Amino acid sequence: MQPQPLSLAGPTEPPAYRRELARNCAVSPQALGAAYAGAVFVALAGAAAWAAAGAWLALPFAGLEALAFAFAFVAHARAMRDRERVELRGGRLAVERCEGGRSERFLLEAASVRVCYEQGRLIVRSAGAQVELGRYLDEKRRCALAGELAERLRGAKGG
Repeated sequence: MQPQPLSLAGPTEPPAYRRELARNCAVSPQALGAAYAGAVFVALAGAAAWAAAGAWLALPFAGLEALAFAFAFVAHARAMRDRERVELRGGRLAVERCEGGRSERFLLEAASVRVCYEQGRLIVRSAGAQVELGRYLDEKRRCALAGELAERLRGAKGG
């Protein structure tokens, strides 16, 4: 059984618990664009110098190099947007995972959610469904998140 998709029209009260988890990206999109522009400029300037010296085949290869850079930088930029969001609101645990431009949303009943930490993986289970969380965290932080989430769920269940 798959987790129920998250409804976009959820309760209006603020979440009792909210955690946003994302990849550790040290480079901003602006810095990434500047690095791309610099690398392409250097490659094309070098190719132009070689072409002026008679090695005109350097230009098409510099173009291929710029194209390869573009593919690598686009892949990196897409990975920078990857994230997981966990919200506890209105007796339900909402989990949203965005990865590679795809988004998955799950809605689990908080009363039946179990938090499991198995072999370094954090998994929330409810009614036969399971969702893995904390994929962007190191093991220590993932373990801490498991304890924090379990505590918040106990509070939501009233016990």
